[in-house]
Amino acid sequence: MFTSENLYMRELEASDASFILELLNTQGFLRFIGDRQVRNLSDSLRYIQTVKENETISYWIVNLNHTDQAIGIVSMIKREYLAFHDIGFAFLPRYSGMGYAREASHAMLEHVIDQCHDQRILATVMPENINSIKLLQRLGLRFEAVLEEKNDSSSEILHVYSIMRDELLINRLSRNYFELFSNRHGATPKFDNLMAMCQPSVLFNNKIGDRFKATNLEQFIRPRQQILTNGYLSDFEEFELSSTTSIVGSIAQRQCVYGKRGVLDGRAFQQQGDKLIQFIKEDGQWKINSALWEDHVTHT
Repeated sequence: MFTSENLYMRELEASDASFILELLNTQGFLRFIGDRQVRNLSDSLRYIQTVKENETISYWIVNLNHTDQAIGIVSMIKREYLAFHDIGFAFLPRYSGMGYAREASHAMLEHVIDQCHDQRILATVMPENINSIKLLQRLGLRFEAVLEEKNDSSSEILHVYSIMRDELLINRLSRNYFELFSNRHGATPKFDNLMAMCQPSVLFNNKIGDRFKATNLEQFIRPRQQILTNGYLSDFEEFELSSTTSIVGSIAQRQCVYGKRGVLDGRAFQQQGDKLIQFIKEDGQWKINSALWEDHVTHT
């Protein structure tokens, strides 16, 4: 099982027969995923058993935290015609447009990158399934190829989307990097986590006035730890607004626009800036090697 803010995802069980019967016969499932010939509870139970016995298929039921109501599924499948596992999702129509599909799919990606060591994660989608394509793009997957899947008497055109596992790992590392500075709602910034995220020789370089100031890890942490714990800067958070990641072998660079906001000496403020973060990969683990940033100039 894995969780997110509003949802929890658990393995498929026989007790889900009624839900699976309803889901597999929705218009969207029949049109964009396929007719599984599940017409009654007996069919549904057989379908569930088939899925559970197939080691190449992982299905998780998506449930609402506050009601335990099943609202959809997310999946990861190793198909014979694809080099890597592909992910999928399907939700009851009455729960569409609420952000649940994105939340559950993002949580699944976070879960599977620790379980699956494929170089890439794939997704296949019919080209006319515009809503699913938009969701895949929001999750960071990009169009890769057109695939013709041939059946006994027909063929189907699918679009293949993909994301590198390394990019997912860097996404997580970058998100954790920004989140650790937060002291909102009384949180204590976790600077010990920053040490684990970085190479020992990491260099931080930020623009102050007209010049850049370079600091090592200890010099970077010390003043931030003080200002974020002595009450001078409160309700503070930093976050990415947009980003682009380039990966070449065992080196990577992330260019992002970030935002920050909080209460400084009793006055609320917010600001944006540009940041470049460089990473290196050693022993299968990505770590921050340098960070360079400059805040946008604010005019008063």
